Amino acid sequence: MRNIHFIILMVSIIFAITGCGNNEAPVNNDENVSGTVRDNIVVVHDKSELVSEYYGKPGSEEEGKHILIFKKNMHDFKKGTVIVFDRIDTNTLKHGLLRKVESVAENNNTIKIVSSQAALDDVFSDLTLSYSGTLAPGPILQTVEENLGNSEPIRILSQEKGVKLYANGYSIATSSDSNITGDGYGSKLKKDFTLDVNVDMGHGVSLSGSIAFSLNYHMHIKFKRECTKRGRYTHICHKYKTYLDDTYFYIEPEEKGSLTLSAEDDISLNKGKTLGSYSFPPIDLQVGIVPVILVPKLTIKVNAEGKLTAGLSTGFKEDITAKAGLKYKKKKSKWYPIKSKKITFTSIPPTFDASATAKLSVGPELEMKIYDVTGPVANLDAYLRADVDIDANPWWKLYVGIESDATFHMRIVHHTYADITLHIFNYEEDLAKAKGEFE
Repeated sequence: MRNIHFIILMVSIIFAITGCGNNEAPVNNDENVSGTVRDNIVVVHDKSELVSEYYGKPGSEEEGKHILIFKKNMHDFKKGTVIVFDRIDTNTLKHGLLRKVESVAENNNTIKIVSSQAALDDVFSDLTLSYSGTLAPGPILQTVEENLGNSEPIRILSQEKGVKLYANGYSIATSSDSNITGDGYGSKLKKDFTLDVNVDMGHGVSLSGSIAFSLNYHMHIKFKRECTKRGRYTHICHKYKTYLDDTYFYIEPEEKGSLTLSAEDDISLNKGKTLGSYSFPPIDLQVGIVPVILVPKLTIKVNAEGKLTAGLSTGFKEDITAKAGLKYKKKKSKWYPIKSKKITFTSIPPTFDASATAKLSVGPELEMKIYDVTGPVANLDAYLRADVDIDANPWWKLYVGIESDATFHMRIVHHTYADITLHIFNYEEDLAKAKGEFE
């Protein structure tokens, strides 16, 4: 029996940025953080101030509520006080946290706080936060392999369940360097990753290949809390409302690699798999007395679907230039996609014995958390779709495309316009087809 062997060639995903039009990305500064801190804010820097923290047990009056026990006389807590935790060495506070005080109860030596989730506009009456960065492999280094036949040592970052992420290009630091932060190893480190894949997806279906990629990101958040006045009493504030100003988030990944999907049995498949998920070291910014903590999280996902037949082997290599994200324009009070694309694909014709369909997609997703709370997210997947019908003419066709979504879902302000998802890309084009009838 002849194997179906599609090997489509590869993707280099690069998101270039320009500055005008609804699909264009705004001009971005590397870092610009400023704002006005509201009254009644308490900042906690040291875990010695905190005796314990926990969530109320099921069935109790405080079920599900976040309880904080502080040492007495450390801070002046009142109902409505907003607590900003700096990075503290505990499981729940290692990336900071925002909490609003609901109630205060004093004991002999401690103060018990019942708290709820706070938003950024509980902390700032206005805020401008711009940050651009490049994910660097160094900060998530876990183990090292020195002798893999390469002129430079290969740094293994993660290896489990058939997925290995590593970085090339640094010859001094080892995994014992535990104090590395930010870009980690500095200019000697190439800011790129390689993901080697050899994954059993079950039911006789396997996935193999290698993907090299790097990723830049850009975020800009701006809002202002304004007073609404009523009637002739212009000196009296009726209520406050927070207005979101021009805001955006987008990613610029560069990706090159190939993946092959192989099947040993006839099977219908629709299965997604996370190849790797990595939280990078927090980025510490400061606005007055308040620390603002960003936490980038990278996830690599793959999805395979279709009616596969025994002996099928399908995959791709890619060469794509694109960008993906979303932005909010204050003047129109509307969200717009940020996108562009330039695609070149090549393919090798398939051989096979039976009809089949297959779709294989892979790509990076970046989430930017603020205080370890869900933040803006953007992803981009390149995919191959193959249709094989031995009774048709042409008897096989190959299609390529890109799919992308961007979400702005976070507790920036207490308004639904800061909770939006846009479908950025849904693009497909013909790649190749058989030149004659199946023989």
